[in-house]
Amino acid sequence: MIDKAEQAKGIYSLRSKGIAYRNLEIFYHYRSVKEILPSGKGMCLDLGARDSNFKQFIIDQGYDYVGIDINAHPSLDIVGDGCMLPFDENSFDCVVLAQVLEHVFDPQKTVSEVSRVLKPGGVMVGGVSFLEPYHKSYFNISHRAIEDIISKTGLNNICIEAGVTGVVLIMGRILGMFGSNNLTLFSTVTRLIFPIKYILKLGYFMMRVKNRIKRRDSDEFEKNIKDHYESISLSIAGHILFYAKK
Repeated sequence: MIDKAEQAKGIYSLRSKGIAYRNLEIFYHYRSVKEILPSGKGMCLDLGARDSNFKQFIIDQGYDYVGIDINAHPSLDIVGDGCMLPFDENSFDCVVLAQVLEHVFDPQKTVSEVSRVLKPGGVMVGGVSFLEPYHKSYFNISHRAIEDIISKTGLNNICIEAGVTGVVLIMGRILGMFGSNNLTLFSTVTRLIFPIKYILKLGYFMMRVKNRIKRRDSDEFEKNIKDHYESISLSIAGHILFYAKK
């Protein structure tokens, strides 16, 4: 729940109790599940694997790879529906959901199925689109929504991270109309046209000057500034990364 006292001050957290948060930063570069997938051993299910482009990375992390997608591809091990996974309970040590949940009819059912096939102590890692333009997707899922979806399945140790900022993805869609798919170009153009960090730094500087003139508590003020910045990173994230454990 949002703290009413902080809300009254205009600076408040978007965090939920019982959820861990890391890397709440405004990122201009693309971040994938590769940045949060822990090394391990045993079986790893790549759910929504498409062309199995994460296969080698998952193997390099120490896992035995199984790729599944609802659409057939020569690289897949199994063709199947994430809402009805064709596996027994407690089959996998890890499940990867790389930008999948926004494409399924029932995200809650899919994550419940992931929980069912995970072994006790197994981990789920993934990313989901929030402020990303339409890309044959059904949903735009916020960090609060993915927290609630995961919590209802009984998975715990939930951790949320910010992915690339949504403005970069919007810029990519605009430039993509002209035939470009260069992620570095999208990032560079966004920094130049919409320098979010510099805008915030200027605003925070002006607020610090005002705070000093009024001689308010500086420690509390700096805490609010940090909280505001991290809340902004979640509010405008194009992707949300998540981790949970059974």
